[in-house]
This record gives sequence, C-alpha cells and structure tokens, in this order.
Amino acid sequence: MDVFAFGHFFGWAMKAMLVRHYGICWAISVTWEITEMAFAHLLPNFKECWWDAIVLDVLLCNGLGIWFGMWICEKLEMRTYKWESIKDIQTTTGKIRRALLQFTPASWTHVRWMDPTCTYMRFLAVTELVIFWQVTELNTFFLKHIFE
Repeated sequence: MDVFAFGHFFGWAMKAMLVRHYGICWAISVTWEITEMAFAHLLPNFKECWWDAIVLDVLLCNGLGIWFGMWICEKLEMRTYKWESIKDIQTTTGKIRRALLQFTPASWTHVRWMDPTCTYMRFLAVTELVIFWQVTELNTFFLKHIFE
C-alpha cells in the first residue's frame, strides 16, 4: 500500500461524510475514473491499468472509504449527547475525548438526496453537483501538472 491508497480511502471517507449518499458517492467515484481515462493523454499520472482503476481505485480504496464515511455518518446520527463541563471530567483521556468531540455537530440532519417524491429540478441539481465536483477535481490535477 502506498500513500495514494490511503489518500483515496481518506478522501472518500471525507467525501462520503460531506455528501452522505451512497448513490451520489458511487456516481462521482465511477465518473471520476472515466474522467481519468478521458484525460490520460493530457495528464501522465492518469495513465493506469484497467484493473488498477476498477479494482484498486473504485472498489477497494474508494468503496471502503465511502463505506467508512457513511458508517461514521450513521454513528454520529445515533449519538446521544451529554453536555458537561470539561472540568467535571476526571481522566485525561476523557478530557481529550471531550475536547475532540466538541467539534462534532449538535444534531445530524438526515439528507435524502434522491427522494422518489422529489421534482426533476432536484435531479438536475444533483446532476449539476456531480458535474461541478468532477470539474473541480480535474482542475486540481491540471494545476498540479502545471506547477510541477
């Protein structure tokens, strides 16, 4: 395993926590690999074997990252909060845990991106989100290529 495998996993865990929808995450993951293939002639680091793109990137690293991010979302959504002062906590590990958990949300809103009862405008908005996401990701690689 290299740093890129960890980057894929960690990046997709964070993206899953941001988007909070399996379908959209998988759509972005698969379309990103298609984007890599389409721009491989312009960006040398996009040239990779088919099994690297499909098995290692999409299924293993991205898939596990998406699953882990969604698992974190599920756990945070079910958390019950007990508000207390950090001074009331006796152990050092308890104080560290409290300090880190204070940055988590007080409530977790469940997002239903592709609700069947939604309008076509929501579908277009989600499609626009996926397209803008791809353009933004591609832009970072072009900037990296330019500044190397």
